Amino acid sequence: MFCTTLASQESRRLPKELFGMHLTPHLEKQHDQLFAEMEKLGVTWVRMKARWFRLEPQEGKFSWEAFDAIVDSAQRHSLRLLV
Repeated sequence: MFCTTLASQESRRLPKELFGMHLTPHLEKQHDQLFAEMEKLGVTWVRMKARWFRLEPQEGKFSWEAFDAIVDSAQRHSLRLLV
């Protein structure tokens, strides 16, 4: 309802910098391809979950490589992450 109302009123368009999408965890491995498509669509924000069991696979041992790759890819495609 809210988006439909805004879209129908020429003077009250949603600012482009607020256009975003949600990245579901099962698609994280395809992030670079998806981010490229999002960039083409004009998306500026991507919301995603940080899956703790991947960041800390063993108690006290952290693995940031996969998450770093997602952050790097988002930056390459001019996207902001909300985690």
